[in-house]
This record gives sequence, structure tokens and C-alpha cells, in this order.
Amino acid sequence: MGIHSVEEAEKARKSGPLFENLVFLHLQVLAELLRPQAQLYHWRTASGTEVDFVVEWGGKLVGVEAKLGPRAHYSDVKGLEVFVKEYPEARAGVLLYCGEEVIRLGERIVALPWSLLARA
Repeated sequence: MGIHSVEEAEKARKSGPLFENLVFLHLQVLAELLRPQAQLYHWRTASGTEVDFVVEWGGKLVGVEAKLGPRAHYSDVKGLEVFVKEYPEARAGVLLYCGEEVIRLGERIVALPWSLLARA
């Protein structure tokens, strides 16, 4: 990709997708550690509403959005809102972001600092 430093990665137009990929890799490792093993999916409606990752474990679902920004916004969780309404078995929607606060963004939606997953 021609990215050779943290500074270049931060400036790259692909930094958001790179962050999503990093989150995916962490979720994949965590899914494989669970017994029974959790499954990871991507969710998208016919109209284009989507959630980056859906973790399914023991019949329960958690939607996960990954955002590189330092602030959590209500606009970041539109897809999660649709997802938790459409799937009553969904326990929660989680926005992983690069801030430092845990923020409730809805009845079943919470923003969590990426650093919590990175430490797991």
C-alpha cells in the first residue's frame, strides 16, 4: 500500500478501512477463543444500511461498528439502530472508536474506546 509509517497511515485516505481491518482481526481472534466458537458476519440491507461486524455467539448477536475518529456521534450508529430493532435477539450495538470514554448512544447502543478491545 506504500504506507511505511504511522504518520503516512494517518494521512492515507484508506486509514478508516485499515482501522476496520484491525478491529476485524481482533474480533476474529476473540471469536476463536470462545467456546463454542463465535461467528463473525457483515450485515447490510437491500437499501444499503450496514453494520461492519455482527458477532453471533450462543444464539445472541452483537453489532459492531468501527470508527477511526476520536469522538462518538449519534450519526455513527444509524446502522446499529436499525440492526438492533430488526433483530430482537441482538443484545447490543457497539461503536468502537478512538476516544477514551464509554458513552451510551441509545437504549441498546454504547460507544466503547477501541483501547478496551485492543487490551483484551
